Amino acid sequence: MGDLIRNENLPQETRVIEIGAGESPLLSSLSEMFKSVLVVDNSDAMLAKTKEKVQREQLRNVRFLLQDYDTLSLDFPADLLVCNMVLHHLPAPAAFFQKAAQLVKPLGKLLLIDLCPHQQDWTRDICGDLWLGFEPDDLDLWASASGFQRGQGAFLGLKNGFQLQLKIFTAHSL
Repeated sequence: MGDLIRNENLPQETRVIEIGAGESPLLSSLSEMFKSVLVVDNSDAMLAKTKEKVQREQLRNVRFLLQDYDTLSLDFPADLLVCNMVLHHLPAPAAFFQKAAQLVKPLGKLLLIDLCPHQQDWTRDICGDLWLGFEPDDLDLWASASGFQRGQGAFLGLKNGFQLQLKIFTAHSL
């Protein structure tokens, strides 16, 4: 995941927002690569887990905001918005891209990591998943309709049988 971000050659001063970081290992990489990272989550319990991870790993440049991304309003839009394994928990995933377009500056980046389609229905009850993954073309279509252009991407197979899709989108210029 870090390689996709590194390939974008973003400067260290890049303003990064990660939506729903939880205990994601990606947060450590983002903290290493960039001057500051803002983590936004609408769950106090999940934000507490993120804070524990940050403290345990002694990440000094991570800030926290308890707020639903849907109501987020920024004075300075992000250069890089990260949405890692969040989309399949949202009731209206296509609408996420519309909000993301408001949170990212022109030519800013959106890193989206989520599940490919699967038939593991148990994830609805155990993990709270609302969606059983997404077709890659659907994500591209929703992103394009919200003013993003698809860039590099990759697929990762996980040991548990799930497949992840990693995509970077670039916001159109003004």
